[in-house]
Amino acid sequence: MYNFLNDNSIYVVLLVALINWIGLFIYLVKTESKLNKLEKQISSMKTNNKGRNE
Repeated sequence: MYNFLNDNSIYVVLLVALINWIGLFIYLVKTESKLNKLEKQISSMKTNNKGRNE
């Protein structure tokens, strides 16, 4: 096992970097989804308040 890691260390580094990028991508997609949901809620609240104020 040690020989494999020693001989192919560049692949281990690339694998770790790939896992980090995938994790960051998933985090950004989830954050964007939550942000869109909040924007829709705020938009609907503004629409509801405009009708009440008039």
